[in-house]
Amino acid sequence: MKRSTMIHVISGFIVVSASGAWLATGREGYTRWPNAKLAQSDAPAAEIEDDLFADIGFETNDESTADVNFQSRFALGLAPGGI
Repeated sequence: MKRSTMIHVISGFIVVSASGAWLATGREGYTRWPNAKLAQSDAPAAEIEDDLFADIGFETNDESTADVNFQSRFALGLAPGGI
């Protein structure tokens, strides 16, 4: 096998492997790393925090709040992301 043919085959294998890993981890634009602060942001507020807001006139309405889900996970992106 010629050297140039071997380089093309290996390069193609690397591209297919990287594309498969990108598809399997969520097709993100930037590489993402798990973050403990993001995972904590999904936790419901403590009752004492609700009481503090109610004292100053800000009451939470559980029916109108949007359910935001921050995903703290690894995703291989097309561009490097921050650590």
